[in-house]
Amino acid sequence: MVNDSEVNYAHDILYSVVRRVMADVWSRSQLAFDQTRTKHFEGTQNNGPLASINVLQFLYAN
Repeated sequence: MVNDSEVNYAHDILYSVVRRVMADVWSRSQLAFDQTRTKHFEGTQNNGPLASINVLQFLYAN
């Protein structure tokens, strides 16, 4: 039989691993988005609301 402290310990480890992986995935996706946006809009001054739509169109086109 497994006692509560072992379950809590395993839950804490699993939670911290999942949280770190999700934070890593989020930061990598933000970095890729920033690099794509910078590359796509190099030399332009389009920083308005349409910029995000153009980035999405650029990502889906390629």
